[in-house]
Amino acid sequence: MIRPHEEKVPSYLFAGDDLPPTQARDLLRERFSANFDLVLPPAGPIRVDGAKHLGLMFGGMAILWRQMYVHGITRGAALIRSSQIDHYILTVSLEQKGPTLHVFDDGRVLEQRAGEPVVLDMARPIHLDIQSGTDLTLFIPRDALDELLPRRLDLHGVKLQGTVAALLIEHLRTVVREGSGLHPAEGQLLSRSTLHLLAACLAPMSNSMALARPQAEHLLVRRIGQYVESRLADPDLSVEQLCAAFDLSRSSLYRLLEPMGGVAAFIRERRLSKAHQLLAGAQERVHLKRVADEFGFRSAAQFSRAFHDQFGYSPSEARGWIAPLADSSSPLQSEARRFATWLYSLHH
Repeated sequence: MIRPHEEKVPSYLFAGDDLPPTQARDLLRERFSANFDLVLPPAGPIRVDGAKHLGLMFGGMAILWRQMYVHGITRGAALIRSSQIDHYILTVSLEQKGPTLHVFDDGRVLEQRAGEPVVLDMARPIHLDIQSGTDLTLFIPRDALDELLPRRLDLHGVKLQGTVAALLIEHLRTVVREGSGLHPAEGQLLSRSTLHLLAACLAPMSNSMALARPQAEHLLVRRIGQYVESRLADPDLSVEQLCAAFDLSRSSLYRLLEPMGGVAAFIRERRLSKAHQLLAGAQERVHLKRVADEFGFRSAAQFSRAFHDQFGYSPSEARGWIAPLADSSSPLQSEARRFATWLYSLHH
Protein backbone atom coordinates (compact mmCIF):
# COMPACT_ATOMS: atom_id res chain seq x y z
CA MET A 1 0.00 0.00 0.00
CA ILE A 2 1.00 3.65 -0.31
CA ARG A 3 1.90 5.19 3.02
CA PRO A 4 1.69 8.97 2.59
CA HIS A 5 3.36 10.95 5.36
CA GLU A 6 4.38 14.57 5.22
CA GLU A 7 7.74 13.80 6.82
CA LYS A 8 8.71 10.90 4.57
CA VAL A 9 9.03 10.32 0.85
CA PRO A 10 6.06 8.43 -0.68
CA SER A 11 6.52 4.68 -0.73
CA TYR A 12 4.64 1.77 -2.24
CA LEU A 13 4.44 -1.91 -1.29
CA PHE A 14 2.58 -4.67 -3.13
CA ALA A 15 2.47 -8.44 -2.57
CA GLY A 16 0.88 -10.86 -5.02
CA ASP A 17 0.11 -13.59 -2.49
CA ASP A 18 -3.42 -12.30 -1.97
CA LEU A 19 -4.38 -12.15 -5.65
CA PRO A 20 -6.81 -14.93 -6.59
CA PRO A 21 -5.54 -16.71 -9.73
CA THR A 22 -8.85 -16.01 -11.50
CA GLN A 23 -8.48 -12.24 -10.96
CA ALA A 24 -4.71 -11.87 -11.09
CA ARG A 25 -4.50 -11.36 -14.85
CA ASP A 26 -6.89 -8.39 -14.96
CA LEU A 27 -5.60 -6.80 -11.76
CA LEU A 28 -1.97 -6.99 -12.82
CA ARG A 29 -2.75 -5.49 -16.21
CA GLU A 30 -4.61 -2.63 -14.55
CA ARG A 31 -1.56 -1.89 -12.42
CA PHE A 32 0.53 -1.20 -15.53
CA SER A 33 -2.11 0.03 -17.96
CA ALA A 34 -1.40 3.77 -17.70
CA ASN A 35 2.11 3.37 -19.11
CA PHE A 36 2.67 -0.21 -20.30
CA ASP A 37 0.84 -3.19 -21.74
CA LEU A 38 1.53 -6.29 -19.66
CA VAL A 39 1.97 -9.53 -21.63
CA LEU A 40 1.17 -12.61 -19.54
CA PRO A 41 1.20 -16.35 -20.30
CA PRO A 42 -1.69 -17.72 -22.43
CA ALA A 43 -5.28 -17.40 -21.22
CA GLY A 44 -6.30 -19.05 -18.01
CA PRO A 45 -5.69 -18.53 -14.30
CA ILE A 46 -2.17 -17.49 -13.36
CA ARG A 47 -0.39 -17.64 -10.03
CA VAL A 48 1.85 -14.84 -8.82
CA ASP A 49 2.59 -16.20 -5.35
CA GLY A 50 5.71 -14.56 -3.97
CA ALA A 51 5.57 -11.58 -6.31
CA LYS A 52 6.46 -8.33 -4.55
CA HIS A 53 6.92 -4.70 -5.58
CA LEU A 54 8.56 -2.04 -3.41
CA GLY A 55 8.74 1.53 -4.68
CA LEU A 56 9.89 4.97 -3.54
CA MET A 57 9.35 8.40 -5.03
CA PHE A 58 12.00 11.04 -4.35
CA GLY A 59 12.98 14.33 -5.94
CA GLY A 60 10.99 13.85 -9.15
CA MET A 61 12.33 10.32 -9.58
CA ALA A 62 10.90 6.93 -8.68
CA ILE A 63 12.51 3.55 -8.08
CA LEU A 64 10.76 0.19 -8.16
CA TRP A 65 12.20 -3.11 -6.88
CA ARG A 66 10.35 -6.21 -8.10
CA GLN A 67 10.36 -9.89 -7.25
CA MET A 68 8.44 -11.15 -10.22
CA TYR A 69 6.99 -13.79 -12.51
CA VAL A 70 7.62 -14.49 -16.21
CA HIS A 71 6.01 -11.72 -18.28
CA GLY A 72 6.47 -9.25 -21.08
CA ILE A 73 6.12 -5.46 -21.15
CA THR A 74 5.36 -3.39 -24.24
CA ARG A 75 4.90 0.31 -24.81
CA GLY A 76 3.70 1.15 -28.29
CA ALA A 77 2.86 4.32 -30.17
CA ALA A 78 -0.67 4.62 -28.75
CA LEU A 79 0.53 4.51 -25.13
CA ILE A 80 3.41 6.88 -25.86
CA ARG A 81 0.94 9.41 -27.24
CA SER A 82 -1.72 9.00 -24.55
CA SER A 83 0.53 8.94 -21.46
CA GLN A 84 2.97 11.60 -22.73
CA ILE A 85 5.44 10.67 -20.00
CA ASP A 86 8.82 12.23 -20.77
CA HIS A 87 11.17 10.05 -18.74
CA TYR A 88 14.05 7.70 -19.23
CA ILE A 89 14.00 4.43 -17.34
CA LEU A 90 17.02 2.51 -16.10
CA THR A 91 16.44 -1.22 -15.69
CA VAL A 92 18.77 -3.55 -13.80
CA SER A 93 18.31 -7.30 -13.69
CA LEU A 94 19.50 -8.43 -10.26
CA GLU A 95 18.84 -12.17 -10.03
CA GLN A 96 16.94 -13.89 -12.85
CA LYS A 97 16.62 -17.38 -14.33
CA GLY A 98 17.53 -16.07 -17.76
CA PRO A 99 18.35 -12.83 -19.59
CA THR A 100 15.79 -10.11 -20.23
CA LEU A 101 15.33 -9.63 -23.97
CA HIS A 102 14.84 -6.14 -25.40
CA VAL A 103 13.37 -6.12 -28.91
CA PHE A 104 13.65 -2.80 -30.78
CA ASP A 105 11.71 -1.47 -33.75
CA ASP A 106 14.75 -1.77 -36.02
CA GLY A 107 14.91 -5.53 -35.34
CA ARG A 108 17.81 -5.28 -32.92
CA VAL A 109 17.65 -7.67 -29.93
CA LEU A 110 19.57 -6.87 -26.75
CA GLU A 111 20.23 -9.48 -24.07
CA GLN A 112 20.35 -8.02 -20.57
CA ARG A 113 21.92 -10.33 -18.03
CA ALA A 114 22.02 -10.03 -14.26
CA GLY A 115 24.00 -7.00 -13.11
CA GLU A 116 23.74 -5.15 -16.44
CA PRO A 117 21.97 -1.74 -16.34
CA VAL A 118 20.15 -0.69 -19.53
CA VAL A 119 18.68 2.75 -20.27
CA LEU A 120 15.38 3.03 -22.18
CA ASP A 121 13.57 6.09 -23.50
CA MET A 122 9.84 6.12 -22.71
CA ALA A 123 9.22 8.34 -25.74
CA ARG A 124 10.29 5.36 -27.89
CA PRO A 125 8.64 1.93 -28.34
CA ILE A 126 9.62 -0.63 -25.70
CA HIS A 127 9.30 -4.43 -25.73
CA LEU A 128 10.80 -6.57 -22.97
CA ASP A 129 10.57 -10.31 -22.29
CA ILE A 130 11.36 -10.79 -18.60
CA GLN A 131 12.18 -13.99 -16.71
CA SER A 132 11.27 -14.66 -13.10
CA GLY A 133 13.61 -13.17 -10.54
CA THR A 134 14.33 -9.70 -9.16
CA ASP A 135 15.04 -6.38 -10.85
CA LEU A 136 15.18 -2.62 -10.31
CA THR A 137 13.60 0.11 -12.44
CA LEU A 138 14.46 3.79 -12.01
CA PHE A 139 12.22 6.47 -13.60
CA ILE A 140 14.34 9.52 -14.52
CA PRO A 141 13.06 12.95 -15.69
CA ARG A 142 14.53 13.58 -19.13
CA ASP A 143 15.47 17.24 -18.65
CA ALA A 144 17.14 16.57 -15.30
CA LEU A 145 19.51 14.02 -16.85
CA ASP A 146 20.05 15.76 -20.20
CA GLU A 147 21.29 18.95 -18.56
CA LEU A 148 24.11 16.99 -16.87
CA LEU A 149 25.39 15.43 -20.09
CA PRO A 150 27.95 17.14 -22.34
CA ARG A 151 25.70 16.70 -25.36
CA ARG A 152 22.34 15.20 -26.31
CA LEU A 153 22.57 11.42 -26.53
CA ASP A 154 20.32 8.76 -27.99
CA LEU A 155 20.13 6.59 -24.87
CA HIS A 156 17.46 4.11 -25.96
CA GLY A 157 18.89 0.63 -25.42
CA VAL A 158 22.25 1.75 -24.06
CA LYS A 159 23.89 -0.81 -21.75
CA LEU A 160 26.06 0.69 -19.00
CA GLN A 161 29.38 -0.94 -18.17
CA GLY A 162 32.41 -0.45 -15.96
CA THR A 163 33.19 0.38 -12.35
CA VAL A 164 30.91 3.41 -12.12
CA ALA A 165 27.98 1.34 -13.40
CA ALA A 166 28.65 -1.23 -10.66
CA LEU A 167 28.69 1.57 -8.09
CA LEU A 168 25.40 2.85 -9.46
CA ILE A 169 23.77 -0.55 -8.97
CA GLU A 170 24.94 -0.73 -5.35
CA HIS A 171 23.70 2.82 -4.82
CA LEU A 172 20.24 1.88 -6.12
CA ARG A 173 20.11 -1.23 -3.93
CA THR A 174 20.84 0.98 -0.92
CA VAL A 175 18.16 3.45 -1.94
CA VAL A 176 15.55 0.68 -1.98
CA ARG A 177 16.78 -0.84 1.28
CA GLU A 178 17.10 2.37 3.29
CA GLY A 179 15.10 5.03 1.45
CA SER A 180 11.66 4.63 3.02
CA GLY A 181 12.69 6.69 6.02
CA LEU A 182 13.91 9.65 3.99
CA HIS A 183 12.60 13.16 4.59
CA PRO A 184 11.46 14.84 1.31
CA ALA A 185 14.39 17.30 1.50
CA GLU A 186 16.76 14.34 1.77
CA GLY A 187 14.97 12.80 -1.19
CA GLN A 188 15.83 15.87 -3.28
CA LEU A 189 19.51 15.52 -2.38
CA LEU A 190 19.42 11.79 -3.11
CA SER A 191 17.86 12.47 -6.50
CA ARG A 192 20.69 14.83 -7.43
CA SER A 193 23.40 12.38 -6.35
CA THR A 194 21.69 9.58 -8.30
CA LEU A 195 21.53 11.74 -11.44
CA HIS A 196 25.20 12.68 -11.15
CA LEU A 197 26.23 9.06 -10.72
CA LEU A 198 24.22 8.05 -13.79
CA ALA A 199 25.68 10.96 -15.78
CA ALA A 200 29.16 9.77 -14.79
CA CYS A 201 28.32 6.36 -16.29
CA LEU A 202 27.24 8.00 -19.56
CA ALA A 203 29.97 10.63 -19.89
CA PRO A 204 32.57 8.29 -21.48
CA MET A 205 30.00 7.41 -24.16
CA SER A 206 29.35 11.00 -25.21
CA ASN A 207 32.08 10.88 -27.87
CA SER A 208 30.39 8.00 -29.68
CA MET A 209 28.79 9.34 -32.87
CA ALA A 210 26.22 6.55 -32.78
CA LEU A 211 24.95 7.84 -29.44
CA ALA A 212 25.48 11.53 -30.12
CA ARG A 213 23.65 11.70 -33.44
CA PRO A 214 21.69 14.91 -33.98
CA GLN A 215 18.57 15.17 -31.86
CA ALA A 216 17.24 18.40 -33.43
CA GLU A 217 13.95 16.96 -34.66
CA HIS A 218 13.18 15.28 -31.35
CA LEU A 219 13.86 18.52 -29.48
CA LEU A 220 11.75 20.49 -31.95
CA VAL A 221 8.79 18.15 -31.41
CA ARG A 222 9.10 18.72 -27.65
CA ARG A 223 9.16 22.51 -28.18
CA ILE A 224 6.07 22.30 -30.38
CA GLY A 225 4.34 20.26 -27.67
CA GLN A 226 5.16 22.91 -25.07
CA TYR A 227 3.84 25.63 -27.40
CA VAL A 228 0.59 23.71 -27.93
CA GLU A 229 0.13 23.15 -24.18
CA SER A 230 0.48 26.90 -23.55
CA ARG A 231 -2.47 27.53 -25.93
CA LEU A 232 -4.85 24.69 -25.13
CA ALA A 233 -7.85 27.00 -24.69
CA ASP A 234 -7.58 28.29 -28.27
CA PRO A 235 -9.99 26.23 -30.43
CA ASP A 236 -8.48 27.84 -33.54
CA LEU A 237 -4.91 26.67 -32.88
CA SER A 238 -3.84 25.79 -36.39
CA VAL A 239 -1.15 24.50 -38.68
CA GLU A 240 -0.54 28.07 -39.82
CA GLN A 241 0.14 29.23 -36.26
CA LEU A 242 2.61 26.43 -35.64
CA CYS A 243 4.38 26.99 -38.96
CA ALA A 244 4.76 30.70 -38.19
CA ALA A 245 5.91 30.13 -34.60
CA PHE A 246 8.64 27.66 -35.61
CA ASP A 247 9.46 28.93 -39.10
CA LEU A 248 8.43 25.66 -40.73
CA SER A 249 6.75 24.91 -44.02
CA ARG A 250 3.47 22.99 -43.92
CA SER A 251 5.15 19.94 -45.45
CA SER A 252 7.95 20.04 -42.86
CA LEU A 253 5.48 20.29 -39.98
CA TYR A 254 3.37 17.41 -41.32
CA ARG A 255 6.47 15.26 -41.82
CA LEU A 256 7.72 16.05 -38.31
CA LEU A 257 4.44 15.13 -36.60
CA GLU A 258 3.41 12.25 -38.87
CA PRO A 259 4.79 9.63 -36.40
CA MET A 260 2.48 11.14 -33.75
CA GLY A 261 -0.59 10.70 -35.96
CA GLY A 262 -0.43 14.08 -37.67
CA VAL A 263 -0.84 17.70 -36.58
CA ALA A 264 -4.51 17.49 -35.57
CA ALA A 265 -3.97 14.32 -33.50
CA PHE A 266 -0.88 15.84 -31.87
CA ILE A 267 -2.88 18.87 -30.69
CA ARG A 268 -5.95 16.87 -29.69
CA GLU A 269 -3.99 14.36 -27.61
CA ARG A 270 -2.31 17.12 -25.61
CA ARG A 271 -5.66 18.74 -24.93
CA LEU A 272 -7.14 15.44 -23.82
CA SER A 273 -4.14 14.54 -21.64
CA LYS A 274 -4.45 17.80 -19.70
CA ALA A 275 -8.21 17.40 -19.44
CA HIS A 276 -7.71 13.87 -18.09
CA GLN A 277 -5.30 15.25 -15.52
CA LEU A 278 -7.87 17.78 -14.33
CA LEU A 279 -10.69 15.23 -14.14
CA ALA A 280 -8.55 12.58 -12.46
CA GLY A 281 -7.77 14.91 -9.58
CA ALA A 282 -11.32 16.20 -9.14
CA GLN A 283 -13.17 15.10 -6.02
CA GLU A 284 -16.37 16.99 -6.87
CA ARG A 285 -18.58 17.14 -9.94
CA VAL A 286 -16.96 18.93 -12.87
CA HIS A 287 -19.08 20.55 -15.58
CA LEU A 288 -17.96 19.12 -18.90
CA LYS A 289 -18.85 22.35 -20.73
CA ARG A 290 -16.29 24.19 -18.61
CA VAL A 291 -13.65 21.52 -19.28
CA ALA A 292 -14.44 21.62 -23.01
CA ASP A 293 -14.03 25.42 -23.06
CA GLU A 294 -10.82 25.31 -21.03
CA PHE A 295 -9.14 22.85 -23.39
CA GLY A 296 -10.26 24.18 -26.74
CA PHE A 297 -13.24 21.97 -27.61
CA ARG A 298 -16.29 23.62 -29.15
CA SER A 299 -18.86 21.68 -27.09
CA ALA A 300 -19.18 19.21 -24.23
CA ALA A 301 -20.43 16.59 -26.70
CA GLN A 302 -17.37 17.00 -28.94
CA PHE A 303 -15.11 16.77 -25.91
CA SER A 304 -16.84 13.63 -24.57
CA ARG A 305 -16.58 11.84 -27.92
CA ALA A 306 -12.91 12.71 -28.31
CA PHE A 307 -12.16 11.72 -24.71
CA HIS A 308 -13.81 8.30 -25.11
CA ASP A 309 -12.02 7.70 -28.42
CA GLN A 310 -8.68 8.49 -26.79
CA PHE A 311 -8.94 6.66 -23.45
CA GLY A 312 -11.69 4.09 -23.97
CA TYR A 313 -13.93 5.43 -21.18
CA SER A 314 -16.03 8.51 -20.53
CA PRO A 315 -14.98 11.73 -18.77
CA SER A 316 -17.31 10.88 -15.89
CA GLU A 317 -15.45 7.59 -15.33
CA ALA A 318 -12.14 9.47 -15.17
CA ARG A 319 -13.33 11.92 -12.49
CA GLY A 320 -11.63 11.26 -9.17
CA TRP A 321 -9.28 8.64 -10.67
CA ILE A 322 -6.64 9.96 -8.28
CA ALA A 323 -8.94 9.48 -5.32
CA PRO A 324 -8.37 9.22 -1.59
CA LEU A 325 -7.23 5.69 -0.89
CA ALA A 326 -10.00 5.08 1.61
CA ASP A 327 -12.65 5.58 -1.11
CA SER A 328 -12.04 2.21 -2.72
CA SER A 329 -14.67 -0.46 -2.07
CA SER A 330 -12.63 -3.46 -3.27
CA PRO A 331 -9.23 -3.99 -1.61
CA LEU A 332 -7.87 -5.91 -4.61
CA GLN A 333 -9.08 -3.38 -7.20
CA SER A 334 -7.84 -0.58 -4.95
CA GLU A 335 -4.40 -2.18 -4.77
CA ALA A 336 -4.19 -2.35 -8.56
CA ARG A 337 -5.37 1.24 -8.91
CA ARG A 338 -2.94 2.52 -6.27
CA PHE A 339 0.08 1.49 -8.31
CA ALA A 340 -1.22 3.09 -11.50
CA THR A 341 -2.09 6.27 -9.58
CA TRP A 342 1.38 6.36 -8.05
CA LEU A 343 3.10 6.29 -11.45
CA TYR A 344 0.53 8.69 -12.90
CA SER A 345 1.39 11.28 -10.27
CA LEU A 346 5.07 10.98 -11.20
CA HIS A 347 4.62 12.65 -14.56
CA HIS A 348 1.58 14.94 -14.17
